Amino acid sequence: MSEEKQEKAAKTPKLADPVKASIDVATQEMIARAQELGVETIFDRAENMKPCNIGVQGTCCKNCSM
Repeated sequence: MSEEKQEKAAKTPKLADPVKASIDVATQEMIARAQELGVETIFDRAENMKPCNIGVQGTCCKNCSM
């Protein structure tokens, strides 16, 4: 494996900012607690995903509804 690929694999994924992810205080607390426990949530996965051609336009298709 090349050195560049190893660096990419070693990078830690971005975590969602609980305040930006939701206006609901309970949800913000849940996201923060999940991050403390090392549990990945949909909010964290969304931070690390590149949107598809439909999502990049700000719309959602029936497949992901994200």
